[in-house]
Amino acid sequence: MTVHHETLRLEQSLCASPHRAFAAYLDTAEREIWSAPSDTAAVRIEHADVRTGGKETTRCGGKDDLRYRTEVHYNLVVPDRLISFSETLLEGDTVLTAAQITFEFRATDGGSHLVLTDQVTSFAGAEAIDGHRQGFSASLNNFATFLANRT
Repeated sequence: MTVHHETLRLEQSLCASPHRAFAAYLDTAEREIWSAPSDTAAVRIEHADVRTGGKETTRCGGKDDLRYRTEVHYNLVVPDRLISFSETLLEGDTVLTAAQITFEFRATDGGSHLVLTDQVTSFAGAEAIDGHRQGFSASLNNFATFLANRT
Protein backbone atom coordinates (compact mmCIF):
# COMPACT_ATOMS: atom_id res chain seq x y z
CA MET A 1 0.00 0.00 0.00
CA THR A 2 1.26 3.45 -0.92
CA VAL A 3 0.17 6.26 1.39
CA HIS A 4 -0.33 9.77 0.02
CA HIS A 5 -0.49 12.96 2.10
CA GLU A 6 -1.40 16.49 1.17
CA THR A 7 -2.61 19.71 2.74
CA LEU A 8 -5.25 21.49 0.68
CA ARG A 9 -6.20 25.11 1.32
CA LEU A 10 -9.30 26.36 -0.45
CA GLU A 11 -10.89 29.79 -0.11
CA GLN A 12 -14.32 31.06 -1.06
CA SER A 13 -15.95 34.48 -0.78
CA LEU A 14 -19.54 34.32 0.40
CA CYS A 15 -22.22 37.00 0.09
CA ALA A 16 -23.64 36.02 3.49
CA SER A 17 -22.54 36.86 7.00
CA PRO A 18 -20.49 34.34 8.99
CA HIS A 19 -23.64 33.75 11.07
CA ARG A 20 -25.73 32.83 8.00
CA ALA A 21 -22.94 30.71 6.46
CA PHE A 22 -22.45 28.86 9.75
CA ALA A 23 -26.21 28.26 9.96
CA ALA A 24 -26.17 26.77 6.42
CA TYR A 25 -23.57 24.27 7.63
CA LEU A 26 -25.58 23.35 10.73
CA ASP A 27 -28.83 22.87 8.80
CA THR A 28 -28.47 19.33 7.45
CA ALA A 29 -31.14 19.77 4.76
CA GLU A 30 -29.31 22.83 3.44
CA ARG A 31 -25.90 21.15 3.69
CA GLU A 32 -27.12 18.13 1.72
CA ILE A 33 -28.02 20.53 -1.12
CA TRP A 34 -24.79 22.53 -1.35
CA SER A 35 -22.24 19.88 -0.35
CA ALA A 36 -22.94 17.48 -3.22
CA PRO A 37 -20.14 18.30 -5.67
CA SER A 38 -22.13 17.67 -8.86
CA ASP A 39 -25.62 17.10 -10.21
CA THR A 40 -24.94 13.36 -10.36
CA ALA A 41 -23.67 13.12 -6.76
CA ALA A 42 -25.55 13.07 -3.47
CA VAL A 43 -24.77 13.50 0.21
CA ARG A 44 -27.13 12.08 2.84
CA ILE A 45 -26.47 13.12 6.42
CA GLU A 46 -27.66 10.25 8.59
CA HIS A 47 -26.72 11.75 11.96
CA ALA A 48 -25.27 15.16 12.84
CA ASP A 49 -24.24 16.56 16.21
CA VAL A 50 -22.23 19.63 15.20
CA ARG A 51 -20.66 20.70 18.47
CA THR A 52 -17.30 20.22 20.12
CA GLY A 53 -17.12 16.48 20.83
CA GLY A 54 -20.07 15.72 18.53
CA LYS A 55 -20.17 13.02 15.86
CA GLU A 56 -21.66 12.73 12.40
CA THR A 57 -22.22 10.00 9.82
CA THR A 58 -23.02 10.51 6.16
CA ARG A 59 -23.46 8.51 2.99
CA CYS A 60 -22.22 9.87 -0.32
CA GLY A 61 -21.53 8.91 -3.91
CA GLY A 62 -23.64 8.81 -7.04
CA LYS A 63 -27.33 9.62 -6.51
CA ASP A 64 -28.20 5.95 -7.03
CA ASP A 65 -25.08 4.55 -5.36
CA LEU A 66 -24.29 5.99 -1.93
CA ARG A 67 -21.48 3.49 -1.42
CA TYR A 68 -19.20 5.72 0.64
CA ARG A 69 -19.59 6.45 4.34
CA THR A 70 -17.98 9.22 6.35
CA GLU A 71 -17.46 9.16 10.08
CA VAL A 72 -16.81 12.58 11.57
CA HIS A 73 -15.68 13.69 15.01
CA TYR A 74 -16.00 17.41 15.71
CA ASN A 75 -12.86 18.54 17.52
CA LEU A 76 -13.78 22.20 18.00
CA VAL A 77 -16.84 24.19 17.00
CA VAL A 78 -16.98 27.94 17.66
CA PRO A 79 -20.30 29.41 16.47
CA ASP A 80 -20.02 31.71 13.45
CA ARG A 81 -16.21 31.30 13.35
CA LEU A 82 -14.81 27.76 13.21
CA ILE A 83 -15.69 24.13 12.53
CA SER A 84 -12.82 21.66 12.89
CA PHE A 85 -13.29 17.93 12.50
CA SER A 86 -11.62 14.61 11.80
CA GLU A 87 -13.17 12.65 8.94
CA THR A 88 -12.72 9.05 7.87
CA LEU A 89 -14.02 8.02 4.43
CA LEU A 90 -14.86 4.34 4.02
CA GLU A 91 -16.17 2.00 1.34
CA GLY A 92 -17.63 -0.93 3.24
CA ASP A 93 -15.03 -1.66 5.93
CA THR A 94 -12.13 -0.31 3.86
CA VAL A 95 -10.67 3.01 5.00
CA LEU A 96 -9.97 5.16 1.93
CA THR A 97 -8.93 8.46 3.51
CA ALA A 98 -8.45 10.09 6.89
CA ALA A 99 -8.47 13.87 7.16
CA GLN A 100 -8.38 16.81 9.53
CA ILE A 101 -10.63 19.49 8.06
CA THR A 102 -11.21 23.05 9.26
CA PHE A 103 -13.75 25.63 8.07
CA GLU A 104 -12.86 29.19 9.15
CA PHE A 105 -15.47 31.91 8.64
CA ARG A 106 -14.21 35.52 8.54
CA ALA A 107 -16.40 38.60 8.27
CA THR A 108 -15.87 40.89 5.27
CA ASP A 109 -17.56 44.09 4.10
CA GLY A 110 -19.64 42.12 1.59
CA GLY A 111 -20.38 39.06 3.72
CA SER A 112 -17.74 36.55 4.69
CA HIS A 113 -14.68 34.69 3.55
CA LEU A 114 -14.36 30.95 4.08
CA VAL A 115 -10.98 29.24 4.38
CA LEU A 116 -11.07 25.45 4.27
CA THR A 117 -7.93 23.54 5.23
CA ASP A 118 -7.93 19.80 4.52
CA GLN A 119 -4.98 17.76 5.76
CA VAL A 120 -5.74 14.48 4.03
CA THR A 121 -4.08 11.08 4.01
CA SER A 122 -5.09 8.64 1.29
CA PHE A 123 -4.72 4.89 1.60
CA ALA A 124 -6.41 4.41 -1.79
CA GLY A 125 -4.03 6.19 -4.15
CA ALA A 126 -3.33 9.73 -5.27
CA GLU A 127 -6.73 9.94 -6.98
CA ALA A 128 -8.39 10.09 -3.55
CA ILE A 129 -6.42 13.28 -2.82
CA ASP A 130 -7.67 14.68 -6.14
CA GLY A 131 -11.17 13.60 -5.10
CA HIS A 132 -10.90 15.69 -1.93
CA ARG A 133 -9.61 18.69 -3.89
CA GLN A 134 -12.24 18.49 -6.62
CA GLY A 135 -15.08 17.59 -4.26
CA PHE A 136 -14.42 20.39 -1.77
CA SER A 137 -13.75 22.92 -4.56
CA ALA A 138 -17.09 22.13 -6.17
CA SER A 139 -18.89 22.10 -2.81
CA LEU A 140 -17.53 25.52 -1.87
CA ASN A 141 -18.64 26.93 -5.24
CA ASN A 142 -22.07 25.40 -4.62
CA PHE A 143 -22.07 26.88 -1.12
CA ALA A 144 -21.45 30.39 -2.49
CA THR A 145 -24.21 29.98 -5.08
CA PHE A 146 -26.60 28.50 -2.53
CA LEU A 147 -26.08 31.43 -0.13
CA ALA A 148 -26.35 34.00 -2.95
CA ASN A 149 -29.74 32.58 -3.93
CA ARG A 150 -31.07 32.58 -0.37
CA THR A 151 -29.67 35.74 1.17
